[in-house]
Amino acid sequence: MSIPKDGDPHAKRLRGGRMSEPNRCYFVTKCTEGRRPILAVPSAAERLIESLSHLRQAGRIRLLAFVVMPDHYHAVLCLLPGEELSDLMRSLGSYTGRRIRRDLGLPHRVWQDDGFYDHACRNDREVFDSVEYVHYNPVRRGLVGVAEEWPFSSASPSRRALLDWDWWK
Repeated sequence: MSIPKDGDPHAKRLRGGRMSEPNRCYFVTKCTEGRRPILAVPSAAERLIESLSHLRQAGRIRLLAFVVMPDHYHAVLCLLPGEELSDLMRSLGSYTGRRIRRDLGLPHRVWQDDGFYDHACRNDREVFDSVEYVHYNPVRRGLVGVAEEWPFSSASPSRRALLDWDWWK
């Protein structure tokens, strides 16, 4: 799976025709500005995880998987009724961007300005494949030997309480 980079001529086309469906699961990716490794700072990664948890607790999403990598994050989430994916991602990006900039004293933006990547999962197989992709991202990048070792992922045993698999089935 290839993620569009800043300035990619296909990135704007990805946003065309974006739809939001209640209870639909989406695989989403958001990259840092210039692919800077801002999220390698543990407090920045934790801020993002806390924000995903807040969206879940506020009844805006159901969270099935996430991973925070040094320069991007992935999540598999399901929109709850009344939510629009673009609005949700804009809200998440705006809040976390402000907080991470303040926390780290950054003079530049945190997130890329050309949106995010999303894929609406069409069936259970796509949901499960997306979750597997998310969890094994740190392994593929050589950051850990097994997915459960990455501390900023829902594959980590300490993060599993943040997931909504009981809601899924």
